[in-house]
Amino acid sequence: YLDCLVLHSPFPDMSSTLTAWRAMEESCERGLVRQLGISNCYDLQLLDQLCREARIQPSVLQNRFYDKTGYDRELRARCRAQNIVYQSFWTLTANPNLLANRAVTAPSTKHRRTPAQILFRYLTYEHIVPLTGTQSAQHMQEDLAIFDFELSVTERAAISSLL
Repeated sequence: YLDCLVLHSPFPDMSSTLTAWRAMEESCERGLVRQLGISNCYDLQLLDQLCREARIQPSVLQNRFYDKTGYDRELRARCRAQNIVYQSFWTLTANPNLLANRAVTAPSTKHRRTPAQILFRYLTYEHIVPLTGTQSAQHMQEDLAIFDFELSVTERAAISSLL
């Protein structure tokens, strides 16, 4: 079975989106897929409508995480309220200014971690699962090591003020 089947993005109209979602639900009902998700969904009303009309609720919302969308604040809050896992992609690539900000670089120096590790660790406190597409063994090890340290409340508040 597939662990999660993700609709790459909503269709231009809700009827088409629901048609695709129904086909995905059938895969779940047949035991071929464990959970469903949607990606590139930046419209809170669309997500709400999908949740209302779906037989099988989305388990995952996978979006680009960056300033242009306000870091999906409202969507992330709705995900938390409805037990939908928010997964961020392009988290590092789309945020060079964030990675260079003192709120990230100061804890990076203090904890002897990369700015990427600091941001990824912060996101876990916010119930965000950062996705990474690295092929570098070193980066994979660094990504997994984000649970080997803690950020203080003050450090988290400083980063939070940026998002």
